[in-house]
Amino acid sequence: MKYLIKGKLYLPIKMGDPRDWHQKPDDVCHDCGATYGQYHTFGCDTEVCPCCGGQLISCDCGAIYQVNGNISKKALADLCKLQVIQTEAEDLEIKNTISRNKIKYDSKGQSGNIFFILAKVKLVMKQEGREELFKKCEERVYASSSYKEALKIINEYVQLEDVHVGKEEEAE
Repeated sequence: MKYLIKGKLYLPIKMGDPRDWHQKPDDVCHDCGATYGQYHTFGCDTEVCPCCGGQLISCDCGAIYQVNGNISKKALADLCKLQVIQTEAEDLEIKNTISRNKIKYDSKGQSGNIFFILAKVKLVMKQEGREELFKKCEERVYASSSYKEALKIINEYVQLEDVHVGKEEEAE
């Protein structure tokens, strides 16, 4: 299995590889349970992007796909085209988010994962030229003791809107 990132194929980084954040042979990934020499599970919050070296689930590399090792050249080319389209769509979504100065998420859905929210915050703050300030936000979120506290911290930097709250009101 490989990752298709920005139109190129990359091997995932194993636990304990020089570019991985886990360097000790007795390390166990707190998120996916991978051990030294194993691959992280796709979507793991500590997996390193083999392209940029950032956190795979929140890096700036755009859409990332898992690809079977024996994919045909035509299928790979088609997937590359799809990747470009998806990355452009995500960029448009971010621009739309910035224009409203609000990041929407669903606290009961996948977009409610704190790492997905942080990824959007990172993109928004980068677009606004506040990258250094994002690092402070990220550090504070990682040090927070609860989901609620993490959201409160993020809300100090960008405006958040939980769309799930709106869904509950509609149901009543």
